[in-house]
Amino acid sequence: MKVRKSIWLLLGVTALTGCRLIDEDTLDCGMNVDLTYDLRLVTDVQAQLHEELDGNTPAATIAALQDYLEPVFSPVAQDADLAFFRGPAFDHRAHKAVNATQFSYQAVFKEGEYLHLAVANTDGNRVASLVTGEQPEEEYMPVAPADTVDSQKTGLFSARKSLDLPAMGQASYHVTLDMVNSAVAMVADTTGSRISRLWYYGTGFASRFDVSDSTYRFESPAVVRADEVRAPGGPLCLSSVNYPSRDTRTRSDSGDAIWEVQVFARCASGSVTKTTLGFNIPLKAGRLKIIRVKVLPDGSVVPADSGIGVNVIIDWHVGIDEEIDL
Repeated sequence: MKVRKSIWLLLGVTALTGCRLIDEDTLDCGMNVDLTYDLRLVTDVQAQLHEELDGNTPAATIAALQDYLEPVFSPVAQDADLAFFRGPAFDHRAHKAVNATQFSYQAVFKEGEYLHLAVANTDGNRVASLVTGEQPEEEYMPVAPADTVDSQKTGLFSARKSLDLPAMGQASYHVTLDMVNSAVAMVADTTGSRISRLWYYGTGFASRFDVSDSTYRFESPAVVRADEVRAPGGPLCLSSVNYPSRDTRTRSDSGDAIWEVQVFARCASGSVTKTTLGFNIPLKAGRLKIIRVKVLPDGSVVPADSGIGVNVIIDWHVGIDEEIDL
């Protein structure tokens, strides 16, 4: 009789406490959720370079640009930050080192409606970082607070997903992260120009990306400094990775560009010529804009695309030996 009473006592405790006997750390009989992730690309860098750069562009030049851009336009997630909000309140967060095209995350969730925010590749970006908070709208990725910033070093990806979870059971979800930054590449024919240096800055790009609603902000846009992409012989290449531009103009003058590239050429005389290239077609997230230009002997830059606005200032600065920050 004592043995039988002990069995009934154990069953009674189990009925009262439910799954707490299985895992003392679990507050409720939660929902077992398995999430799988991948990154979605809309730009094939290799195909675009070969399509837009004509047959006169050396293979070494195309290969150098490809080597610079492909780590950014890559479906490989190097790292991931996963945040979960139950209603408006923070629930939990996980950071994962990934280095794979797909990855997964498993956890037990209480019953409720969740908003899941995921971002990838923030660790090595060096220019844009992830700011976290206790509410979804406090999750955002700003550009470093400076008047002039370097090119971003990683392709940033983001996703948001709603999860309506019951009290118990098991579920699987797939989450696709989309690219939130973009890139510009300039291929400059300097034959006969006699310039000693060429560099550019991009302007008109977003200064912040809000993860919770996938929107960009332009309150304090920085000027983006391009990197020189070195290739043996052939044209001179420059490239920058940055946030997208606005979708439309915001100024009343219809002649104003949505975004600009300001190109500086140091001439043999020591003077600097400034050419401003204006673009009326937005630079979208996940896209690469390739600009082909010819540099003239006076340092001015002529784009191959006649639809690009051009403004040239000869002798913009004279006798300056160092690169000019804006």
